Amino acid sequence: MGKPKKGGFPAGVPVTRYVTIQGGKIPDTTIAWGDKIVLVNDDDATYKIVGYTNGQPDSSNVWTTLTPKGTAEANSQEIDFNWTGPGLPPKEPTIVQYGFLPPPDGSAQIVILIKV
Repeated sequence: MGKPKKGGFPAGVPVTRYVTIQGGKIPDTTIAWGDKIVLVNDDDATYKIVGYTNGQPDSSNVWTTLTPKGTAEANSQEIDFNWTGPGLPPKEPTIVQYGFLPPPDGSAQIVILIKV
């Protein structure tokens, strides 16, 4: 952690959030830049999780494949959400959409904010 600015707060510590897939549904999640998520499969199905491009599942952007609950790969590795653009992260929330491929009905959004 860096030295806080006068009247400011120390930099936030990254947090790992667990997002549980249950009943073929993925809940929307809000995180801060620098946080991580772990996807947890609580279903008896295998899911391929992909990012979306232009509102559609993108088969070239595979995040992970989750096997049924109780198996070794039912949880994903930590997925980092670090700002990689030029300058500072935007003040407005950034929305990342992701879901299943092929899609049953499950898709969700990750809203990424600046941590204060």
